[in-house]
Amino acid sequence: MFRKHENCTYHKKSVLIAENTKSIVTKKTESIINQVNAQRRLDIEKKNRKRLIPIIQTIRFCGRQQIAVRGHRDGGRIGLEEPEKNDGNFRSLLRYRANSGDSDVKDQLIYSGGRSMYTSSFIQNEIINTFSHLIQSQIVRNVRKSCQFYSVLADETTDISQIEQFSLCVRYVEDQSYKIREDFLTFIPVYDVTGAGLANTVLETLSILGLDLKKMRGQG
Repeated sequence: MFRKHENCTYHKKSVLIAENTKSIVTKKTESIINQVNAQRRLDIEKKNRKRLIPIIQTIRFCGRQQIAVRGHRDGGRIGLEEPEKNDGNFRSLLRYRANSGDSDVKDQLIYSGGRSMYTSSFIQNEIINTFSHLIQSQIVRNVRKSCQFYSVLADETTDISQIEQFSLCVRYVEDQSYKIREDFLTFIPVYDVTGAGLANTVLETLSILGLDLKKMRGQG
């Protein structure tokens, strides 16, 4: 009788449910709902990363070609029709891709919600800042790999908002090729324009970037 009961379909199903419940309670196995939610989050992340690819590629293209990203109008959705006023190279390039057969970009421009467009000026700035950090980090690594010694070039200037700032460049001998390079590192806001204040600002910035001050052999 007992063996007959063990072989019943409803008994096997009940045992399976009990084992699953025990695994969930003891945290050995996630519940089906949690597993579905986790998979859904992964799918959304994958989809959002895919949407970011053409955005990143377009901003990188503008940077490499040294062309401005923005135009007279840089807000709202990007339509497929050419606007009356220039809305910038970034938006124009995405529109061009959409109208030239890139179905993913086209669908993104047409169907994406406002928060998942990833074309706002805020997102553009975040991507540009990320590029800046990556390039800056690579330059610092190049200096460390070189003959190690370097010089700095600092030029004081005022930006459009009338803020005093330094443009800081580094000069070093490139590893293996032994070519002299001058690479831009960063802009530094300056609040103390005295000689001592400017010197401290440069030294502090170099330390933050991870360059050894003992290896600095010149300033200009």
